[in-house]
Amino acid sequence: MLSVRLQAALEREVVGQTRAVQTVTRSITVALAGLGPTAGPLGIYLFVGPSGTGKSHLARALARQLHGDDSRLAVIDCTQLGNRHEWTNLSRLVAPHFRGGPAAPGSPNPQQPWLAPLSILLVEHIEKTRPEIVQALVSAVEAGTLILPDGRCGSLGGCLIVLTSNLCAREIFDAGRQEIGF
Repeated sequence: MLSVRLQAALEREVVGQTRAVQTVTRSITVALAGLGPTAGPLGIYLFVGPSGTGKSHLARALARQLHGDDSRLAVIDCTQLGNRHEWTNLSRLVAPHFRGGPAAPGSPNPQQPWLAPLSILLVEHIEKTRPEIVQALVSAVEAGTLILPDGRCGSLGGCLIVLTSNLCAREIFDAGRQEIGF
């Protein structure tokens, strides 16, 4: 029942993105049923398309629907990460969203900082940063951990990761798709 309400609410707020909304809603439903992955992120999404089609808006709307506000939405804008030494700035942007104390369920390290359940990590404009930063981010997502500025490994278990890109936006637009969206 929650998945039906969540999907309907997201479709009202994010127009023309039925397939993306259905996919994200399915991941949330699986996670809440306890059937999702326990160690890593609950879902990793790459939304690609022209500006203004709702890629970032879907992540923000999801945070509002799940938590009532954007408090569990960590945003990294890759346009601000210009040089290869910017990884520390990236982790500094996300660090305040990590919690200490008792670890997330299933965490092998009880002292490991973690994101609150169903937190959303939004990485915008991934194509506009250096390849080294993209590779570091991909490695962090694969490992399910993010190195925080204080040197600790923060767990990405239990969160959703949304990556957005305008890469190939012109080709998508030129393809003459009949529907709105990414």
